[in-house]
Order: sequence, then C-alpha cells, then structure tokens
Amino acid sequence: MKSIVILCLGLCLLLTGCPSGETKYPMPDDKGKMVLRVLNGAEAATLDPIKREGTPGTSMLSNIFEGLVRVNNKTGGYLPGVAERWEISEDGTTYTFFLRKDAKWSDGKPVTANDFLSTYRRAVDPITQSRNASLYFVIKNARAVLKNEKKTEELGVFVVDDYTLKIELESPTGYFMSLLSLVPFYATPKHVIDKHGNAWTELENIVSNGPFKVVLRRRNDRTEVVKNENYWGKDEVKLDKIIFFTTDNGETRLRMFRANAADYHVTGLASSAYPGIKNNPEWVMAPYLGIYYYIFNTKEAPFDNAKVRKAISMAIDREILAEVLSIGYIPAKFIVPPRTAGYKTAASLEENVEKAKQLLKEAGYGEGGKKFPTMTILYNTNENHQKVAIVVSDMLKRNLGIDVKIENAEWKTYLDRRRHGDYQVARAGWIGDYNDADSFLELMYSESENNDTFWKHKKYDELFLKSRKISTPEKRLAVMQEAEKIALDEMPIMPIYFYVADTLVKPYVKNFYPSNKKDVEQGFYDLQARAVFRDAYIDMEEKKKYFGVK
Repeated sequence: MKSIVILCLGLCLLLTGCPSGETKYPMPDDKGKMVLRVLNGAEAATLDPIKREGTPGTSMLSNIFEGLVRVNNKTGGYLPGVAERWEISEDGTTYTFFLRKDAKWSDGKPVTANDFLSTYRRAVDPITQSRNASLYFVIKNARAVLKNEKKTEELGVFVVDDYTLKIELESPTGYFMSLLSLVPFYATPKHVIDKHGNAWTELENIVSNGPFKVVLRRRNDRTEVVKNENYWGKDEVKLDKIIFFTTDNGETRLRMFRANAADYHVTGLASSAYPGIKNNPEWVMAPYLGIYYYIFNTKEAPFDNAKVRKAISMAIDREILAEVLSIGYIPAKFIVPPRTAGYKTAASLEENVEKAKQLLKEAGYGEGGKKFPTMTILYNTNENHQKVAIVVSDMLKRNLGIDVKIENAEWKTYLDRRRHGDYQVARAGWIGDYNDADSFLELMYSESENNDTFWKHKKYDELFLKSRKISTPEKRLAVMQEAEKIALDEMPIMPIYFYVADTLVKPYVKNFYPSNKKDVEQGFYDLQARAVFRDAYIDMEEKKKYFGVK
C-alpha cells in the first residue's frame, strides 16, 4: 500500500509543480493607507448573504455585511452588531432585539428592523431557492413557508417599530444566537432590492452595512473593499482597504504569499507546501470545525444501493490519505467532528476490503455478478482535491477492481452540477455554521438545501427534527447519536478526513486571531475560521522592517 502512496504523490507533484526561486516583491506603495491583501481562494459565487455558498463567500461577506450580532474573531463567539441589546423570554422562544440608531447602509440610509424582516422572509421564500433556508427552521413557521404551506407574512419575525425586532422560535434553541452571527442572517438593504431585484449585488447597485464596502469586483482576479465611513463602528476599524485575490490555483496562491504579494492566506494551503511549511513562523494551524467527504448521488444507480456506498467507503484507507496530504488532517471515521460542543459520537465506520467485496457481491457486482460500471468523481479545481481523487481511484481499482474517472470543474460550475444531480460521486466539504452537531446532521436531512445526495430516510428525518425540539442535553445527545448511526449505516456521504485550519499570516498583521502559534496555544481562534478583519490592523513599522525599508 505504501507504494501506492509514493506513486500517487509523485504523479500529483508532477501535475502541480513545486515553487522555486520566486521573485520577492518590494513593499507596495499604498500612499500611506493601511491595505490588507488576502488570498481568498475561488471566486465567491454571490455577494447576497442569504445565498452564500462556500468559504470564499463567507470570508468576503463577513467583512462587508453585519447581522444583529457579529463574530468575535478571538473566541468564535458573538458580540453586539446592529442590535445593541436584546431580551429573551423566560421560556426561551421569543427574542426581542433593540437596534442601534446609528447603524447605516453605505449609502447613508438607516438600517431598520424592516431590513431584517425582508431579509428573513426572502431567505425562506421558496422562490429565492436559498441553500441556507433550512438554517431558519428554528424560527416559527419557517419550514412551512419554505414548503408553500404558509405565506411569508406568517414567518415568526415581527417589526415592533423601526428599531425593534421580535423573533419567535418553534422551541427553545440554545444555539440561536450563534446562528444569528452567520452570514445568511446578515441584513440586506430592502430599499435597494426593491429597486434592482436580483441585480442588487452588481457593483453599480450594491450597498452594505458592515465595516467595509465594495468598490471593485473583477471576477476571477480580485474584489476590493474600502472602509465604510457610514458604519456605526467606523472608529474601531483601522484598515483602509482589503484586496481579496481570487484564484482556484493553490500553487499560485502559495507563490503569491511567498513573494510577499499578499499578507494573509485563507485556510486551504496547497499540499506541496508541506512538510516544509511547518518550520515557517508565518504558518498557523488551528482546530477547525469541518469535514471533508464524498457525496453519492443516491438517485442514480448503482449509488442508490446502500451496500454499494458502504463497500466503496470500506475500501478506502483514510490513514493513507492523511499521510499523502501531509497536512495534519485527522482521518474521519464518523460525521460530526471532534470538539463539537456537547457532542460525542457513538458510532464509527469500518474499513475492511474483504467485507467491501462481499457487500458488492450482495449488490450483484464482482464474482458471479455484473462488472461494476466505471464511476466518475467530480471535484472543484484544486490540487488537494485532485490528489485525494487520484488516491481514492487507485484504492478502488486495486481493492475492488472499480475503474474510476476523475473530473474537475471551476467552483460555480461544480456547485451547479452538485445541486442539479449532474454527478455520480463528488467531493464535498462542510464547515460548521455553528458549533453544534445539528450543523452537520442537517446535511443529510431530506429537506435541507445542502443535501445534494438526494437521500431520504424517514427515521433519520424524524430523529433530526426531534433533536431540534429537545432542551435536555443528555436526551438530545442520544437522539443525535442515533441519527448519526443511521447515516453511517446508509452512507449517503462518505467521511474522509476532518479539517484543520492551516493559514499563512505575515507578522505585521495585528489584532487578528489566530495570527501566530501562540494564539492557538492560548485558545484564541474561531473553530469556523471566519476571516473577519473588522478589528485587524497593520503595524506599519514592523512591515517596513519585514521588507527592509528604512
């Protein structure tokens, strides 16, 4: 098996190349302005918060919009945002938010409770087709609205006055405030959307209420944002501008950082950086609430058969995969990641080639049965995803005799194909929107917009919905554990490894967490690794020393 690793790793390096002899850029002349350059990964699919998809969009939107509460970058918790205070009813089902009167949109118009009401109604309106709609299901009637069983006006969100918003929940939800810190709950400008419709996010129309506003959007190159002078907390914002560079190519991003063309590299370094990067003081690795996995299109044979899905999973050696990537990823034998608050898994998948062969035989393939059809693995363009697909393909061929094709697509096309079921097996990853097992178990819920497997299981759905109504931690844990067992037995998704947040940060970037190894040791990091730069600044004297400028 070790020979497979060496062969595949050699092939991958041949395909991606290794950086060498990069030119070092001089210190940029920013005309005395404090400019942060960020390597943000792929192009954000949208700038509409309620339609947010993937890490690239989250990083950008977290800096240009704001919700009732905002992310505490140091702890991963939340702080007052547009709402300066709130009250919670004794039974935990009614939240009343009091909005600050100095919160404004970047065009100077006030942010009001009506902006939040229209945003939340738009999020659950079936016409919108937001993939984040199920996050709202804790709000009264949200699920019924999405299913066209109730009108959007019946959603449990009410405007008391311009600066007071009331939200009613289906049942007490301990993580509700964490939900509100997520991008899909950020306010969107009703007055602009009413005027421009879906075109409201175009550069000439977009306005935002966060610490920064968009001034340039050059697709597949960069998005530039500048300090929003109408932001209520503008005096706390030190950066004048952020440039988000967008490229799918991890090697390009790595070369740009090494050449000093950027100050921060979001999580997801090219695997060729390892293991040498571990000696670089600019490299930071922190725990991450995320999982890398493959999804099966359960509407399409032979992946509509759970025995086939389990056989493929059993034939994969996750320790080998982790070794190939050399990053520190943790092999995933279950779905809900370690460190998830209040959760401990009670199940584990099995790796066993002989049992895998037997399952395929029972499904009618292999010895005495049909030849298993060639299967295709779809992934979004990225060197790491390519390497995983190559190694998985080799394992399936060697262990089960399955021929595998691998196919890549750019980010937006890849998302569209997954959403419309135009795939057999596809790479996927999920970062917990909030620190609760619910965020991961929701992926297999049949009515979730994030369930691209199209798997439906009555008992699983019942358990998932039941867990959302239980307030006793021990009882809720048992129900969620039972649901995870069903998912692992049916295998609509195949866990591969748990992420770590591997980033690169220049030493002159300050008040951003984690920006060094000491921050991680002290527990100063966000398990969701949201790159929020509201409070960050650049130590200009340290930057000059870094570049050798007197």
